[in-house]
Amino acid sequence: MSRRGEKRIFQRFLRAFAVFSVSVATVCGLLLCVNPAEAWSSVQTLLLDGFLSKAGRSKTLLIWPLLMLTGLSVGCAWKAGFLHLGAPGQFTLGAFAAMSGGLLLNLPWWACLLLAALGGALGGAILSLIRHQSRISEILSAVMLNYTVLCLTQWLWEDGLSAAAETASMIRSALPVFLLGNQAAVSLGLPIALVLCLGAWAVLRFTVIGFEVKTGGGNREAAWRAGMPVDRNRKLLLVLSGVFSGLAGGVCLLSGMTGTALSVISVRMGYAGLAVAMLSFAHPMGIVAAALVSAGLLSGGETLSGTIPQETGMMVMALTLLGSAVLLGKNKKKNRG
Repeated sequence: MSRRGEKRIFQRFLRAFAVFSVSVATVCGLLLCVNPAEAWSSVQTLLLDGFLSKAGRSKTLLIWPLLMLTGLSVGCAWKAGFLHLGAPGQFTLGAFAAMSGGLLLNLPWWACLLLAALGGALGGAILSLIRHQSRISEILSAVMLNYTVLCLTQWLWEDGLSAAAETASMIRSALPVFLLGNQAAVSLGLPIALVLCLGAWAVLRFTVIGFEVKTGGGNREAAWRAGMPVDRNRKLLLVLSGVFSGLAGGVCLLSGMTGTALSVISVRMGYAGLAVAMLSFAHPMGIVAAALVSAGLLSGGETLSGTIPQETGMMVMALTLLGSAVLLGKNKKKNRG
């Protein structure tokens, strides 16, 4: 790697660290206003419990692959030059498809994951169809599709989701789980997500289609004039983003994370994945690291008690997303100027 590339990566790391630090500091200030006596201990729990306690590590390792997959979903679309907000809806479609395969067809876990990927791909294909047939932007069509899918699945499955996933018919569909050093349980979703991130990095770094995607995302007009299939790549990336989000929904369901309503989990993971992608500047290896930190933060937030709300972790993620968006906008304005 050239010195220029190393300098750019270091600058991006500093920006991401600065945005995250400011977000944490802002939440600390809010906690001091809410309950000064518990503020410091709550911040310690928020930042460290997801990594230091056994229960926290187990929760972190369950959330980590979900954020990697949703972050990869947003990151792939970002590389193609557009902002992808359809992850919550595609996450829900993936979970819906996986649960249908487990409950109705009694399929093994690998077949349920395949259905989850197909469900997410369906969501991506619908977005692509709307975008290229009606000329409505990806952002507007994704928001509308998210709302439609969440309402539809809530009407069909939401009331019985937690109970259904615990029935005997779902046992065969559960993801294999193994112990990591006798300390924490890890589902097969974690190595699957790591392999997909590594594969995405290799494709973007070493293949022709990866070069075309990055070139089309950076300068669509120049890529089109050079004869690159810009529109085809955008359609492909929309479907592929749906596959990643759908897999996240399938991994979530088949890992047994059904204690919270599906509509709540999908929104949390979908928009947390957006923050992960923006923090990592859509680099697949950066997504792995950003997802781990974010998973520990969300896991630590769920252990908060007393007068400190458990949504504190999500508040940090929301502020991080906002700060990353502002910083990205300033950089684009500076480059154009």
